[in-house]
Amino acid sequence: MDKCRSCGAEIIWVKMQSGRNNPLDAKPTDKGNIDVRDGVGYVISKKQRVMFVSPLYQTHFATCPHAREWRWREDGENESEHAGAEA
Repeated sequence: MDKCRSCGAEIIWVKMQSGRNNPLDAKPTDKGNIDVRDGVGYVISKKQRVMFVSPLYQTHFATCPHAREWRWREDGENESEHAGAEA
């Protein structure tokens, strides 16, 4: 298990079905929408969630107070760098 470098929360890393790595909160939650099977994360729709009995995880980007610092914009720039340039 790893810790978020920004807020210190415990996280797990999974490779999403899309092939991208994604940090998840370490504990499953009722708000979760990611099913993890064999180390691969699958996004589950609201409609599908009612059928799941296995725990679902939530992306850490949804709960980290510093998430914006780690997101990348479509133009390839880091949002926090862009925000700093505007300030």
